[in-house]
Amino acid sequence: ETYTLPQVEGWIRSHLVLHPYGPHAMKGGTRDKKCSCFRSECVGRTFTNSQLSPQGSQSTLLHGINKQTLAKCGDELANNFVYIQNCKSSFIYLLAPMKCVVIEKCTSCVIVLGAVERSVVVT
Repeated sequence: ETYTLPQVEGWIRSHLVLHPYGPHAMKGGTRDKKCSCFRSECVGRTFTNSQLSPQGSQSTLLHGINKQTLAKCGDELANNFVYIQNCKSSFIYLLAPMKCVVIEKCTSCVIVLGAVERSVVVT
């Protein structure tokens, strides 16, 4: 069976999604609800896909923490990509080795991080 270039291009475009294990998918962004790989475990304002994603793609998202103290350590965050977004007036302690940490739009927060393998990005 042969396919034309427009058919292949159309198939590729229809099957492309944002990073399926990234923070956008964990918060319920554009995704295929039938696919279990997009489901994340949600506890309060903490989302993680560690149980479902392949090794090396595990992410944790802390979103909208407001006037709270949050402490996490151990296997819960170990070797995860961690995203901290839209937090206000909070104390956040993440005491585990992480791959990468991205901190976005946080105000009046104290954030204490354990060892980070790659980078810490603050915007």
